[in-house]
Amino acid sequence: SSLPSRLPTDATYALESSLPLPPTAALSWGLGCYSFDACKGSLTRKRNEGAPPKFASLVVPGACDATDTATALSGTFLCRDLINAPAADMGPAELESATRSLAAACGASVSTVE
Repeated sequence: SSLPSRLPTDATYALESSLPLPPTAALSWGLGCYSFDACKGSLTRKRNEGAPPKFASLVVPGACDATDTATALSGTFLCRDLINAPAADMGPAELESATRSLAAACGASVSTVE
């Protein structure tokens, strides 16, 4: 799971195997790219804003659905960020804000009961 962070980031890699690669091959690579950066700034994950990549890139294997993999990684990274956030930074208001952001991105709505 640490391979994406250990390989040089100036190249793109492809997985090869004599056996067919499982549909989760790209997901496994992507999970190795998780980094909790919230305590280094904002709780909002800001990717690719002029900074060089921290992880090696992978050509998505043909057996993998790139859209499904990206969706699964996005959801997993959001959950990990919420779980890893210090309790003092993740009160009810912050959790509601994260919920509203997710709902807006998905075209859903949120209502709260007080």
